[in-house]
Amino acid sequence: MVQMFPTIPSVPDLSRAFGKAGEQPPTHFDSLDKLPEDLAPTAMQVNAFTGHYVHLDPKYFDWDAFAPAVTQYHGGDLVGVSIDTKGASGVKHCKIKDSDLDVVEVERDDNATDAPDFIMGPMGPMPTGRTGPKEISLDSVLGWVVDTLTDTLQIKVPKSEISTTLTNVFTNLEWSHSSGWISSTSSGSNTAWEYRTVYKYAGDEHSDKFQSMVTSIVLSADVSKTSNFVAAATKSHFNSRIKVAKLEVTKGFKSPM
Repeated sequence: MVQMFPTIPSVPDLSRAFGKAGEQPPTHFDSLDKLPEDLAPTAMQVNAFTGHYVHLDPKYFDWDAFAPAVTQYHGGDLVGVSIDTKGASGVKHCKIKDSDLDVVEVERDDNATDAPDFIMGPMGPMPTGRTGPKEISLDSVLGWVVDTLTDTLQIKVPKSEISTTLTNVFTNLEWSHSSGWISSTSSGSNTAWEYRTVYKYAGDEHSDKFQSMVTSIVLSADVSKTSNFVAAATKSHFNSRIKVAKLEVTKGFKSPM
C-alpha cells in the first residue's frame, strides 16, 4: 500500500503523469549510479520521488515545489545536505520559499556581451581577457558542464562516465526525448533543452547511506529545430545553466507519493 504524506506538496498534472492505476510512472529522470547492488531498490525510489515534481506541459523540473517537499519530509531516511563549493566564483545558492534545501546554480552565458573567452590551461579553462558573444562547440560546453559537476559541485562520479553520458544524451536527442529525461522548448530561433538526472554514489562512513545529487542541466542555443540531432562539433551561442541539490539517503527509503 502506498502511504500518502500530506506535508509533501503535489505538482499539477500529477494524475496525467501516472495514467491508470497500477501502471509504473514514466521515467522523468536519468540516473548514473555508483552504488552496491543492495542499495539499487532505494536508489530507484529517489528517482520516483524527484519525478513527481516534473511538470508535463511544458515539461520541466519544478525546483520551487521539490525543495519544500524535501524540507517538509519528516523521515530521517532522506535529508538535504549543504554543498561545499569551496568559494568557487559564479556559484549561486538559491533561496527557495518554504525550504532550507541548499539548491546551487551555476551559469555560463557565451552569448553575453561580457562573456569571457577561455583557453585550456594546465589546471583547466583559463580566461584570456577577451570578452563578447562567441560561438563554441557543444563538445566544449559539455566539457565545462563535466568540470563544473565534478570540480565545483564535488559530484563523486568519474568524469569519463559523466562525459560519455552527457554526449550521448545531447547528440541523440530523439532517443533522449523518448526516454523521458530530456525536454525542449523553442522561441524563434532559440531552443532550450532541460536534461534531468540524479548522480548517486556511496558515502564515506555508512554502508547503508548514499549521496544523491539531483541535477537539472539546461542548454540554450540559437537553433530552431529540436528534432535535429546535435553533433559534438556543432557550434552556436550557448547559454548553460546547472542546478543541483544534494540528498543523503538511507537504505529503505520509499517515495512518499
